Amino acid sequence: MKQKDVLIKISDLKKSFPGGTEALKGVSFDVYRGELLVIVGASGAGKSTLLRCINGLSAISSGSIVVDGIEVNGLKGKKLRQLRTDVGMIFQSFNIVNRKRVIDNALHGRLAYYGLRGVLGLYSFEDKKKAFEILARLDLEKQVAKRADQLSGGQKQRVAIARAIMQEPKVLLADEPVASLDPGASSKVLGYLHKICQEEDITAIVSLHQIDYARNYADRIIGLTEGVVTFEGGPEDLDDEAIQELYFNEEEEE
Repeated sequence: MKQKDVLIKISDLKKSFPGGTEALKGVSFDVYRGELLVIVGASGAGKSTLLRCINGLSAISSGSIVVDGIEVNGLKGKKLRQLRTDVGMIFQSFNIVNRKRVIDNALHGRLAYYGLRGVLGLYSFEDKKKAFEILARLDLEKQVAKRADQLSGGQKQRVAIARAIMQEPKVLLADEPVASLDPGASSKVLGYLHKICQEEDITAIVSLHQIDYARNYADRIIGLTEGVVTFEGGPEDLDDEAIQELYFNEEEEE
């Protein structure tokens, strides 16, 4: 990064669930434009909840999240839909349509721009060409006409990345994107994710459980322990003491 241009500002963020469970307890940090920020922590640390708060899938209890100058809390209707266009999401379970072709799944990233025409598959030649080009950059050019259910898990996650990139987001959130993949596929997916976000100048926030992957692919790392930030620094700063604090508690995540 040439300079630290803040794209997302999170201030004293708290999130409680019915019954009194506190998932986030005053989380504060900035996300800089163009970086790949990795959120690490044990199960139950609040990683998934944090990502859902950033794109408005989960309402915050108190505090503030500002994305590119827009306060997330309280957004509704058209403004909330715009936020979810600007903030793409990749899920652990891929969330692609298995009965659809790979190219069609990638084009689903344009649905917010097309409405009913997109539902009917009436995409422009330019968008179809762009979808193919992005899939080729993810080494999926030979899979474009296949149904998604014919792909491996790693290939499915790369299709999900292509769909998210087609959305033209400012920010890409990836919630444990390699948790269900073997080590070889995990490294490949994270490598492609890092590369394409750099090429498209997309800021990425990735939650991971695995320290080795965080060290290999992150520009910066935030560590959560039971809803509290207990680490912030570069990959080289994540030493044994910090890891011990982060992974001491292995409760199930909310």
